[in-house]
Amino acid sequence: MQSMTTANNLDDPPQDPDPLRIVHVDHTHTEGLVHVSWSDHYTAEFDAVWLRHNAPGARLASGQSLINPAELPANLLVSSIAIGEADQALIHWNDDAEPVTFSGTWLRRHAEIEETEDVIELWHEPLGDRLPRAVYASWDESDAVLLDWLKGFQRFGVALLQGVPADEQAIEQVAERFGLILETNYGRVFSVKARAEPENLADSAFGLPLHTDNPYRNPTPGAQVLHCLCADNGGGESLFADGFAAAQRLAGQDPDAYAILTHTPVRFHYETADTLLETQAPMSELDSSGIIRALRFNSRSMMPDAQPARDAADFYAAYRALHETLHAPESLQRIKLEPGDLVLMDNRRLLHGRSAITQGGDRHLRGCYMQADSIHSRLAILKRDAVTEKRQQQGAIH
Repeated sequence: MQSMTTANNLDDPPQDPDPLRIVHVDHTHTEGLVHVSWSDHYTAEFDAVWLRHNAPGARLASGQSLINPAELPANLLVSSIAIGEADQALIHWNDDAEPVTFSGTWLRRHAEIEETEDVIELWHEPLGDRLPRAVYASWDESDAVLLDWLKGFQRFGVALLQGVPADEQAIEQVAERFGLILETNYGRVFSVKARAEPENLADSAFGLPLHTDNPYRNPTPGAQVLHCLCADNGGGESLFADGFAAAQRLAGQDPDAYAILTHTPVRFHYETADTLLETQAPMSELDSSGIIRALRFNSRSMMPDAQPARDAADFYAAYRALHETLHAPESLQRIKLEPGDLVLMDNRRLLHGRSAITQGGDRHLRGCYMQADSIHSRLAILKRDAVTEKRQQQGAIH
């Protein structure tokens, strides 16, 4: 009678209890390469200088390396390599340095190209229910709620927090929970409110076309926070658009226009009695791979700059094309901010504007700029802590 249990076929290789165990190592002396094979048949090769520079144990707790690669021997090679105890590759070098051990887990982690989730999601239509939002009471007490909110911000470039106390000091307390406030000539925190003689159009009752803030700074503020204190007015509806998505559409529809915006330096300028800020940069900034990393789009801050008349005509045509793409009604996210609403925006990706404020109405926002890397740091720490907590819980179960 056949057994009901399942066993490996005698012709099948035995299953290794640890699929990440190193089973073979060697090196090519002339090329300076180290070859590693694991028990699941995965293989990888490493450069000798890279291994020495990134040797485990040669870093501080902060991650800062104690090894300067420029000070390593120019002819550095591996003289010998062997599998040591506890599944470690033991490497000796052709200079007088001490041998270094590399665990199979460490080597595997740095050999495989991690398939991480695409944290940025472009949106070509209103987010609707996908708009990241949270209620302040639970957001302020729970790091898990804050983590989800910041993940949403990272993905879509905008996040809404509701129920924040509608007083002028609340914005600092809220902002400092997820990052560092960036002080500028506008102060640490500023008000956006209609004034009789405004220095900035944001402090008027006029509608504002979509824009990014402070394009005349280098770098521009990474993020902006706006907190609604009063919205007893007609109009004043907030408008948002995904600048990266609009740029992608324009690149597909009119690649020549998009190329002009990525290569033409624009002079951005702001000046008052005690402040003079100016920089030149393309409206669309690309990284070394040609992927958009930042937009500077603000007609109020553009200043005249000498350029050939024919080039100017092409530039303005390209500018108009991007403006129309951004303001396409079907891609705009509209939000009527109510007292207690707070919105976090990626100032290098998300464009914001507003409809005109009805005369006689009252609309008061408090705002601040944020250091982008401080927000990314807070998010990374929250993710790390969540992973640690999950592992501890799993360990307690087992």
